[in-house]
Formats: sequence, C-alpha cells, structure tokens
Amino acid sequence: MEFIWLIIAVLIIVYAQDVLFSRYALKNLSYDCWFEQDGVFEGEDVRFIERFTNNKVLPVLWLKVRIQMPLELRFYNTAFVNVSDKQYYQRIFSLWSYQQVMCRHLLSCIKRGYYTVDQVDLVSGDLLRGNRSYKTIAVNRHLLVYPRFIDIEEVLIPARLIQGDFIVKRWIVEDPFLVTGYRDYQPTDSLNKINWLATARLQKLQVAKHDFTASSSLIIALNVEYQSAWVDHEVLELIIRLCASLAQKSVDNGIPVAVMSNGLQEGYDEPTHLEIPLGSSCEHMRDILEGLARLSFEYQSRFSFFLSDLIQSIPYNADLMILTSYIDEAIASVVEDIDKDRISVSIATAEEDWDRYSLRDVNFYLISKEGELIEAIH
Repeated sequence: MEFIWLIIAVLIIVYAQDVLFSRYALKNLSYDCWFEQDGVFEGEDVRFIERFTNNKVLPVLWLKVRIQMPLELRFYNTAFVNVSDKQYYQRIFSLWSYQQVMCRHLLSCIKRGYYTVDQVDLVSGDLLRGNRSYKTIAVNRHLLVYPRFIDIEEVLIPARLIQGDFIVKRWIVEDPFLVTGYRDYQPTDSLNKINWLATARLQKLQVAKHDFTASSSLIIALNVEYQSAWVDHEVLELIIRLCASLAQKSVDNGIPVAVMSNGLQEGYDEPTHLEIPLGSSCEHMRDILEGLARLSFEYQSRFSFFLSDLIQSIPYNADLMILTSYIDEAIASVVEDIDKDRISVSIATAEEDWDRYSLRDVNFYLISKEGELIEAIH
C-alpha cells in the first residue's frame, strides 16, 4: 500500500512540476542582445552581447536559446554554432531566482554589408523536458560593416584638390592659368587647347602644358551594375573600397566630397539610392561609410541614365570621378556630352579595352584586382 502511495506522490510531483515549469518558466523572463559597436570595418572584430534576466522566484531549469546569425559574422567560439547554408547559434542555460546572466561572443566581420538580427527563439519546460513552452522575441539589432580602406601607393584624388592652391606634381585637371611650356598636339587634345602663337613659331601644332592648382569639390559616381550575367563581386567590392578611400582622402584634406550610386541601399522600407551630398566633416565621412555599408548590387536604373541625370546637378568647376567595372557605348556617350569646361572628368575602370572609345579630355585609370590603380592615359 505504501508503495502505491509513493507512486501516486511521484506522479503528482511530476505532474505539478510539469504544469508549473511548462506554463511559467518563460514568465517574467527577459532577454536582450546587442552589438557592442554600431559599425566596424571589414576584417575587424565586434562583440555580440546577450543578457538573460529571470525576474521571478521560480527558477528556470533549462532555457534553450536559438539565433540565426549572418554567415558573414563568424563566431570565434564555434562550440555552440551550427553552420550549413545559414548560421545558427544555440545554447542551453539555467537561471536561478532573480538571476541575470550575460554572455559575450566575439565575431569576425569578414565582409562589408548591413547585417540584422531580427529575432531570438526561447524554449523552456519542465525537468523531464516533456511539455515545452516557446517564445519568440523581436530584437531588431543591426550592424554596419564598412568597406576597408585601400592603401593606394599613388593617390587618385586630383592633386589640385589635395594640395590647396600650391603647385603639385600629380594631376587630374590642369589649371589653364599656369603655363609651364608647350608640347606637340595629340589627337586626343581638344582644339581649344592649341596655342596658335607657339604653333606659328614652331610651324607645327602646339598645345600649352600647364601645372595644377586646387579648386572646388569631388563628386564620386559609383556604378554597381555589371556588364555580364556573371557578376564578379570581388571587382565590385574593390570599387566600393576604392570609393571609401577616395572619400576619406578628400575629407582628410578638407575637400568637399559627394558619393552617388545607382545601387540601392539595404535596411530601408522604400527603394533608396545612395546619395550623399557634398561635405567634408568627420560626420559626413561616417554618412558615406554607412551608405557604402548599406549599398547592395541591386539597381533600378541603368548607370548611363543615372549618370546623365547626375551631371545636371554637378556644380561648376567640380571634379567627377566615375568608378565602374565596365564602359559601354551608352556610358561613353554620356561622358562625351559632358561640358569639360565646366566639369573635369576622370574614369577608373576594370575594363581592359577601355581605349576603344575615343573620349577627349577624360583621364582614365585602370583598376587591378590587387587593389592598385594604374594610371592609363591623360
């Protein structure tokens, strides 16, 4: 008889704890998580912090936490990480009455981008893990991973923008008021550059050689469109890093810089193009980096149409730097129609046969996959 009562007592206890913990384990249990920094550069580390708080007398016998994390944010400690086509972090905890637990995870940010952690799944239950209770908490945390700066041996920003009004050795746009000599006319030279006095004296067409001084501002037009069906993301990422490097160099020297792209930004409810207006402050540079971190390779407008609209708003005497993986007839046509007396134009491209287009008064640069830019032609 005593054995029967013992069995009945055990069943009552099991049932009671089952009801108690399955119903109330997640009651008054709070969870929060965040990234220690809002933004970091690709290749850097960031800490992801979790906080669990049990705000009741009843302990939590076991608590399973499950979070889907972007694959580009890699855990250094992979003991609790399951990686397939996605990356899941899951771990089991126990919490005593009114106990708070904090966990810190070190993540490696291997790729530029805008990353979100939308929700976390919590599971708990009784001691025997029979009945379970589930709870999904919306956390809506995000992290910006900025493009890293490229260490470019030869600075691409127009030297006249970097050195103020001092005469400098490198150039992208000439100052017509500082004549240093004459040279033979080349087919790529504009006719309005011919110096007729020197031509009459030497009996052959001569063009004045100029030195270079500073003026105005830098407008960077970034093309995320790729010409072929197979997209080389490595080249596009390199162009974005180059854009960040150019902008930083300009800001370091107090030169207003604007960044425009036909690419759409992630993290907004409506399709939003990257459009950072002219500025030269540290806050302005942060806006540029945030925009480049959010920049995707999706677009609504072909770059030739985007560039044509952009040119209408570029101020007088500005320098336009076009960063693009390719050049086609449509882009070349838009560039050819630019009033070069009003806007100085330079193009940095990964296109190897760029010279099939006869564009006058345009400075070309080639982009190598190693991250260096080679000046190709004046």
